[in-house]
Amino acid sequence: MQSFGEVGGMNVTIKDLTYSVANHASKKRETINLLTGITGFFEPRAMSALMGPSGSGKTTLLDLLAGRKTAGRATGEILFAGNKPTRAFLRRYTGYVEQFDTLLPGLTVEEMLLYTAELTRPRQEGRAAKRDAVEELLDKLALTTCRGVKIGNPLEKGISGGQAKRTNIGIALITNPRVLMLDEPTSGLDSFTANEVISLVKGLTSEGVTIVATIHSPTAYAFSLFDRRAPLRVCSLMMLVKGRLVYFGASGAPAVDYMRSLPAAHTSGLSYQPNLNEVVRLGIGFGSILLPLAAYCVVHEEWFVDLFALADRRGDAAVFADAYEASELKKVTEKRVSQLVSERHLVPSAVARELAVRHATVTPWWWSLWVLLRYRTFLNWRDPSFLAARLADKVVMGALLVTLFWGMGADFSLENYLNIAALLFMWCTIPAFGAATFVPSLVMERPLFVRERHDGLYRVSTYLMMKMIEEIGIAIVGSIMMAVIVYFGAKMQGSFLVVWMVYFATLCVGITMAYSISALCPTIDVANAALPTYVATLTFVSGFIIRFDNIPVWWRLCPRSSAPADNSARSYRVSRGRPRRDLRAGDALWNGP
Repeated sequence: MQSFGEVGGMNVTIKDLTYSVANHASKKRETINLLTGITGFFEPRAMSALMGPSGSGKTTLLDLLAGRKTAGRATGEILFAGNKPTRAFLRRYTGYVEQFDTLLPGLTVEEMLLYTAELTRPRQEGRAAKRDAVEELLDKLALTTCRGVKIGNPLEKGISGGQAKRTNIGIALITNPRVLMLDEPTSGLDSFTANEVISLVKGLTSEGVTIVATIHSPTAYAFSLFDRRAPLRVCSLMMLVKGRLVYFGASGAPAVDYMRSLPAAHTSGLSYQPNLNEVVRLGIGFGSILLPLAAYCVVHEEWFVDLFALADRRGDAAVFADAYEASELKKVTEKRVSQLVSERHLVPSAVARELAVRHATVTPWWWSLWVLLRYRTFLNWRDPSFLAARLADKVVMGALLVTLFWGMGADFSLENYLNIAALLFMWCTIPAFGAATFVPSLVMERPLFVRERHDGLYRVSTYLMMKMIEEIGIAIVGSIMMAVIVYFGAKMQGSFLVVWMVYFATLCVGITMAYSISALCPTIDVANAALPTYVATLTFVSGFIIRFDNIPVWWRLCPRSSAPADNSARSYRVSRGRPRRDLRAGDALWNGP
């Protein structure tokens, strides 16, 4: 017996897995067990379900299987083909479909899949082979009719919810993963679309893929698609309550028979009675030929799920968990897990190399950067809303400065010194305050970035380079526009090149500040509050509002080099041919230009 699927699946075994996190609400630094003593397995050519009430630990377990939990402490073993996988293996050879769709709204369905293929398949494979793989996926996922439709967003209509879910599944399948994990694949979908998605996923088992999905409230038809073979061979249902295992075995009648054998099930107050009205309704919905199937699912699965939901609400979960721990079913599971782990030596050399892989990304950094630029940066540069958000303020503020300071740069009278100093002050602080424009970009892309990093599409440094090229490319155009308007309109003195470079450098500092704060802040609201606070602090200690000599000593700890206004004033004096090492920003105000 081999420990991997005939076509490409792989056994996944879990042995005595416990996962705990710190309880921040407790003053005693206690920990909370989100999962306790989980033991089970998932095999190729089968679709298995993780079920349980909300907060039972379904998604936590799935994230641990995918290597996506970095906080907390996990004990026990999670093995793939009997071996401990590397983080790189989990990123490259497993697929994970998140509950919420994280797609690029400006791309079409076909472009989204091709973009992922360019980053996750070997560069040497060639573009034609990648297109063929995308074509095959479009056909398999029934996405051919919407291949040229943009994905869209809440403000721009695009593909439907079911099509978006199938596109997300396609992204996970583009690398031919050995194990496919899905978190609530039917969430937010109507019953017809949910059945369609589950049917599609079920079809992948014929190719040998190991499939594990968390399911919260499946339709009767969707639940009927999970494997119902004998529990000694395939265990397709893992039921969790309060982080503990209460059942692991075949779904359908074996699961219900097991629960009906427990005394706690009879004292729960939830009687085992068929809901005939629901049976008739489902029979009409699915067609008369499926009436027996609908009746079977309603009678068994809904009672099974409701029983544990009621136990969770009443706090009786421990009774069922203890019963499972003492059951013969648990002993059978442990025996099967030990058998699968002992077969690790049967793993082919190619699979063993995959399990030991160390590089999380397939393509080199420069190729990943080029793909990101082609599919994302160049697309944004053609987006009118993206350009307007970054260029319109330059035109407006340039016109405002020109109309306020028209021709004042050529007036060297003593009375005009304050006006010139004010112009210089605004020239080098406007970019910093305008940096708020760049905050939404990074915060709104964070879910997409996290998903793509977990999928091994690119390195963090590659993504950062792409974002900086994207913003600096627009900043060059915007700063030139601003410099031309203000320099000649206000008749500023000195080198135009230096004046432009001062504004451009300050604008780049503003972009960097915005991105740094956006990366550190948990939400866009926090980032929008933190950025102007930080910029205002730098403005106060720059030497324009109050001279450095008069700033209280405790504020002098702020380095002068951190204030863009101070550095810009120094540069302007240099452009006039008057460099001084001891120059302070306030000198432009107090000593004149």
